[in-house]
Amino acid sequence: MVRCITIQSTRKMHCCLTKTTVLRRLPIATSCSEQLYARHSSTSLFLSHSIYKPPGQEAGAPFLITHGLLGSKLNWNSIAKATAKAVNRKIVTFDARNHGDSPSQDDISYELMAEDIQELSRHLEIEKFSLMGHSMGGRTVMAFALKYPDLIEKLVVVDVSPLDLYSDFPTMKVYLQTLYDIGLNLKDSTIPLSEARKIADASLKTVVSEPAVRAFLLTNLAEKDGKIMWKPNLEVLIRNFAEIGKFPKALLNKKFDKPTLFIKGEKSQYIPDSVFPEIQKTFTNAQLSTVQNAGHWPHAENTGRFMEILMPFIRP
Repeated sequence: MVRCITIQSTRKMHCCLTKTTVLRRLPIATSCSEQLYARHSSTSLFLSHSIYKPPGQEAGAPFLITHGLLGSKLNWNSIAKATAKAVNRKIVTFDARNHGDSPSQDDISYELMAEDIQELSRHLEIEKFSLMGHSMGGRTVMAFALKYPDLIEKLVVVDVSPLDLYSDFPTMKVYLQTLYDIGLNLKDSTIPLSEARKIADASLKTVVSEPAVRAFLLTNLAEKDGKIMWKPNLEVLIRNFAEIGKFPKALLNKKFDKPTLFIKGEKSQYIPDSVFPEIQKTFTNAQLSTVQNAGHWPHAENTGRFMEILMPFIRP
């Protein structure tokens, strides 16, 4: 049986060590009594994460997975469990800054999110690992690989390119603004979460026709201290939307030669076949696979085919 341990970040119970370093005590949401500590710099954050341990002896380096814009580590729950069992690796899913249960920060960029991964790897005490990210998370793991290539064993990028290409990404800004407006209407509301979801779903229908996409967005609605709230820091995401939409051009001058797998959805426009040779100029050992009957969320829209592509690549 695959065991899952979830570690939440917290902004409480900390003591200053220097002007730029903080020690934070982290509670574990399991029966484990061990107290974990993590240092982080003034630019990086300690990320909330879940650890999926394989049923047998670990047979390879850990595999870290992250989500896209407005997603969370919960998006990868089923795939993480199945992967841990199939390849006997420790799987770690994590929430990006300003998402899920991770801390909020006024700044967000791919360089900063790469540093957050570096901080997480230090805390987990892993010297080498594989990485997978979807959409915004895909660009984050690409940035990390180009900055810290010696730490990476294998890289998986799901339906996103490091190049500035036409896509439906601007639609996400409409989603962000709509969620923000809904949040203002529900601010300080004490109605049950189930009722808040119905109200939010009705409002979202004006801009999101697909029920599956609305359901995905509504996973971000939560109740805290009896009040309804959005987990992502929507204000920060809206303010920094242009930053999220662009991959750091300076990093494209670097080369990453470790095994890299790009996985695209057949119906998605994020990675056109025609531009993949340009991507290979930076990711020199990259291959491209397509998930049929899937769009921008191939891991959710055709999970079976996605796993058939991923498993042979990630096996030790």
